[in-house]
Amino acid sequence: MSTFYQDFDQIDEAALQMLVDSETLEGYQLEYKVEISNNISQVEELVAFANSQGGDLFIGISEEGGRPLEMVGIESEDPDALILKYNNALIGNTDPQITAARFRAIKLANGRYIIAIRVPRSWNGPHRNFPSFFIVESKNYMYIAYERGDLIGKCKR
Repeated sequence: MSTFYQDFDQIDEAALQMLVDSETLEGYQLEYKVEISNNISQVEELVAFANSQGGDLFIGISEEGGRPLEMVGIESEDPDALILKYNNALIGNTDPQITAARFRAIKLANGRYIIAIRVPRSWNGPHRNFPSFFIVESKNYMYIAYERGDLIGKCKR
């Protein structure tokens, strides 16, 4: 089960709880993060989605081995400020810029938030997160180094 083909505006706490209860694994179009401590890792995830089939990233869901464990949520008095921070990190660290991403704060019963980010497949790519390209291959990323306009290699990460 993936949320990517659901109406983004209709994803709510119950839909996210279903992902946890059914132990829906991360995959081509789905990633969980309990938090984002480094904007670059968030941008890498989203670039990989844009360079492949698109996908959803949910920040505030703990996972182990790609399996969701719990909707912990993010404590924030201003979730819109978090969304702005994540959006600015995405736009400011991609080339060409990824501007079609959608962001939502989903309020949980515990008063915390899950930040949902949907990135559609991009037809303006490939995109890169300075200085590299990322695409999804299997559950992992394929890393392709990029230097001075030339592809110089690739390896699994």
